[in-house]
Amino acid sequence: MHACRVKRLPVVDHGRIVGILSRADLVKALLCRLECTSTVEASDREIENHVRAEIAKQGWVPRFNVAVAVRSGIIELSGIIPDEKERTALRVIAENTPGGRGVRDDLVCVEPLSGAVVDQPTGVNPIP
Repeated sequence: MHACRVKRLPVVDHGRIVGILSRADLVKALLCRLECTSTVEASDREIENHVRAEIAKQGWVPRFNVAVAVRSGIIELSGIIPDEKERTALRVIAENTPGGRGVRDDLVCVEPLSGAVVDQPTGVNPIP
């Protein structure tokens, strides 16, 4: 909306306008979501169970290749994945987990055809 300088959009239900959505409405909703998720307290076990459940919902994840552990709120992802898109998607799952404080990415990306290992990021990235 910002890039196209659109300030408001109509909300339509079955071809009938039922409301108006403004950029301010979106900012308020995002701020509320940020405030709600930043105050969530969860045990390491609860966080780990949530991440595993979210991964299990996804049909594209080779679950036997990805391990999840949580220590002091830091979500650790490890294992072998076939491409960088899966790394990004797994990180998004972890970063959107309530109670998580950061993500440690120890995933190794191995290109399936050549067997080449793609560089992996190191360190812990805090969740904003």
